Amino acid sequence: GSAAAEGSAAKRQRTEVDNDVVMDVSAIGTIAALLVEPDISLWKDTRAWDSQRFPREAQVKGREREVQHLVHFDAVEDCDTPDEGDTVCDMIWVEEWRGDEVRSRLAVRQFRGEKRLDTFAAMPDSFFVRFQLLKCSANKDFAVLIIDVSVAFMHADIEEEIKVKVPAGIESATGFWRLLKALNGTQKASQSWCEHSANIVTGWDASRNDYSGAVFRLEDANIDIEQHGDDFFCEGPRLEILKLRDKFAGGFMVKKAIVISQHADDEKEGWFLHRRVSVDEHGWHEEIDRKYIDEMVKSCGVEDGHSLSTPGYKDTR
Repeated sequence: GSAAAEGSAAKRQRTEVDNDVVMDVSAIGTIAALLVEPDISLWKDTRAWDSQRFPREAQVKGREREVQHLVHFDAVEDCDTPDEGDTVCDMIWVEEWRGDEVRSRLAVRQFRGEKRLDTFAAMPDSFFVRFQLLKCSANKDFAVLIIDVSVAFMHADIEEEIKVKVPAGIESATGFWRLLKALNGTQKASQSWCEHSANIVTGWDASRNDYSGAVFRLEDANIDIEQHGDDFFCEGPRLEILKLRDKFAGGFMVKKAIVISQHADDEKEGWFLHRRVSVDEHGWHEEIDRKYIDEMVKSCGVEDGHSLSTPGYKDTR
């Protein structure tokens, strides 16, 4: 009734910079998703508090960002204490350094049970980026657009009933959440995200490839789009690429959007899946990240190995 209306109004008024909204979530119950950001009490998470892996201030900031995302996407809602026999999953923090910040992600531990046939998520063939760069090489007015979507799984609605224990250190009215979005760790998260993003892209009048569900074609704009998880690689006429960049910004929470071309206003290089893509007066180039190569060599235990000559190729050194 009136409590629900007040809660919904408060949620609509809340913005990224407005952190002064204070509400009694326990009085509202389960009428809506989280209306305010729960407090982070790191000291209640004994494992994190005792760990020396991250500075506490940086770790709290990382967790606060993740909780902000939960609220922004209406990803969870408080729910009543589960009944006996209900399946309840744990949630854990997965954290790592990203530059000088701690990236914190909440992951659901939905362990595998019976074999499922409804979790497949399409991936493109590895050659497709080279095909796209060949098109750029043949068209001087072409540009590349690299998109990186933030917290991709939270964009997609969840398709099954999953209740979780609220992780230690996060304030909650009941101690349990019902998932509304496909969070990390749920078995269908990848598929739910891929189908959600495909619905948005095809809504731009793009066709989805029958062979690979991660490849799309905007025929009128002459643009090909490759999707790899939360990363997109697009190429086509520069002016159409700029319009596509705006569409991505309107359809997703975009973390990175880089336009690469020979035009003076655009970047001359960018990274996509451990590969450096660049353009100069000699044309377009693709080079795998050297660190990635070194890691592979080290994992194979062949650091002291020597490269072999390529038949038909004369070494000019």
